[in-house]
Amino acid sequence: MAWIDLTDPTAAQIGAAAVVVQAAVVMVALLVARGQLTEARLSRQNQDRPYVIVDFDGDRIEHFVYIDVVNHGRTSAYDVAFTFDPPLSTTMDDTGYGVTKMQIFEAGIPMLAPGRRISALFDSARERNQADLPARYDVEVTYHGEADRKGERQAFRDHLTLDLGVFRNRLSVGRKTIHDVHGELTQIREILAEQS
Repeated sequence: MAWIDLTDPTAAQIGAAAVVVQAAVVMVALLVARGQLTEARLSRQNQDRPYVIVDFDGDRIEHFVYIDVVNHGRTSAYDVAFTFDPPLSTTMDDTGYGVTKMQIFEAGIPMLAPGRRISALFDSARERNQADLPARYDVEVTYHGEADRKGERQAFRDHLTLDLGVFRNRLSVGRKTIHDVHGELTQIREILAEQS
């Protein structure tokens, strides 16, 4: 085993350099560990946050479009508010029951639980194609998450684009639903009532 003579100036310089290198390695390791901890914390926060989306659904009933508001996150969303550009408009607005009159779009949603979906009939695709109404809407959704240990709620602001154009010029196969069964049963009842 070889001994280093620390009284030799070259050996002392090598020893000092080794200490500096070790200190640098420890500093880099600490910085990497800190970065990994920060990344893990942010990842956990992103997984545990609420995530509210607004979307059109043109697959539910043929020739009709629904609008859905869903919290896809793992925690509740609070004070959910929507801003549409241009403002929502449908061919059903003059009935007084159009989606544009819904409280959730006018006053917001106080609390939307995880997995909760709110759906409403948006418009008739056939009537809308004949009307001069926008096909695209930019939506800003704002809301808060659960309170942290300090009682503060993180604010979220998501920007979405809704486009009815994705439902145009596509082929689909008609499906029979419970509504179709109800219609058939009503016809049978009427026929039987006439024969009695």
